[in-house]
Amino acid sequence: MSNAEQTARIDTDPSAGGGGLRLAYLIRIGQSFNLDDARPLFLGLADLKLLKMGRGEAEGMRSEDRTTYSVSLNDRWMSGRHAEILHLKRSGDSVYMFEDLDSTNGSAVNGIPAKAPVQLRHGDIVETGRTFWKFYQRPLEDRETLLGMAYGGGDSLLSSYSFDLLQQLTQLDRIGPSMIPIILLGASGTGKEVMAGEIHRRSARKGQYVALNCAAIPEGLIESELFGHKKGAFTGAVDHKSGVVERADGGTLLLDEIGDMSLPAQAKLLRLLQEGTFSRVGETSPRKVDVRFIAATHRDLPTMVEKDTFRGDLYARLRGYTIKLPNLAERREDLGLLMSRFLSAAGALGSTMTHEAYRTTVLYDWPFNIRELKKVIDTAVTLAGKGEEIRLKHLPEQLWELEDEDPLTGEGRGSTGTQKIAIPDVVINKPPRTRRQFKDEELIPALEKAMAEHQGNISAVARAMDTTRAQVHRWMKRYDIDPEQFRDVS
Repeated sequence: MSNAEQTARIDTDPSAGGGGLRLAYLIRIGQSFNLDDARPLFLGLADLKLLKMGRGEAEGMRSEDRTTYSVSLNDRWMSGRHAEILHLKRSGDSVYMFEDLDSTNGSAVNGIPAKAPVQLRHGDIVETGRTFWKFYQRPLEDRETLLGMAYGGGDSLLSSYSFDLLQQLTQLDRIGPSMIPIILLGASGTGKEVMAGEIHRRSARKGQYVALNCAAIPEGLIESELFGHKKGAFTGAVDHKSGVVERADGGTLLLDEIGDMSLPAQAKLLRLLQEGTFSRVGETSPRKVDVRFIAATHRDLPTMVEKDTFRGDLYARLRGYTIKLPNLAERREDLGLLMSRFLSAAGALGSTMTHEAYRTTVLYDWPFNIRELKKVIDTAVTLAGKGEEIRLKHLPEQLWELEDEDPLTGEGRGSTGTQKIAIPDVVINKPPRTRRQFKDEELIPALEKAMAEHQGNISAVARAMDTTRAQVHRWMKRYDIDPEQFRDVS
């Protein structure tokens, strides 16, 4: 068993078993200096009182006593004694306090420098040196099964370090070979078509996997696309044509964005689900098919049923099993894994990324999910060059809009949306913010001076110049200033 696998199971205790146990993990997202390596690393915190984090040549965890562990990470930007997480019990609840131990390069939570102990909340992004983590604290069933799936994910397009997604995948081996229809729910770009393809692969059905985007077909042509048509059935029908239903005979048919299907087409689809037969447009003789149906949508189908914009009987027929795919912002622990995969697909293994660029990708909300991430990585590789360093200037400007007027509390942030809650016995005095205005000829030397004084720490530079981190990023792009040249990595 590898060090990583041992680490994943440090909190395993048969006596702790039980479904729905509220557990806590620190899940590694990735490291900005090592884009190619996206191996999983889960640090279990539930059974510990203290976790010490520091730099080490070889990754590993060792026990100092029954409740105190230390973890070594191969990150030269971390100090030997970098940070620690203290597990407290308050009113029967587990509270986890993160504290930087005056490390050389500092730590951050949700992009905010950790100058004082911070109480971690579910979903928080923790930064130690140049390693990024997601803090997970939720009730969790079958943790050993999920950890096994995470460590054994391999190169599958559905490999994941997200417990929320892995829980959705646990039943695929049983559901896949069945004829149960499936509804895939999720926003655009969350991977619904990839999931449908994986379900078909596990079904072992001999026929084709066919996908139809219902939203992309004009209403007058949807029936023809579904069922095909007879020559002369309507103007433009110059020949016989089979539809996607026939092509999927013996296989699987994905009806993507089924919420956009017209009510007349829904009625004919219902007949197919009930009887296993259909007729081409312009024909009267029924044809029999054997099709496994998967429906996907970003819409709220139960609400549409209530408003009579989606047939309730069709919804009941399709709702054999439902899989809800989380947004990318809800599974940030997969960002490093996905970026590594997309760099490989772009032929750009060996590419590097500045720390500020990596932090920006981790904290961005990704409203268009995995599809948007892939496009950003592909574009960045094109602009930077394969195997070259990806910088902030190679990323779209909308990714930089991460900060608000308050870098100390994180309230109202555009990134993780996490609002830090006041920590007992810790008081942060926030000075009034006043904007200092710079003339153009003063700005570049002032910015470079602040960068040098604060070793490229963008948050510290923003505070020193009475502005926001987003504004500092805009200045750096405008004047082509790279914060990496100001960092001390010794």
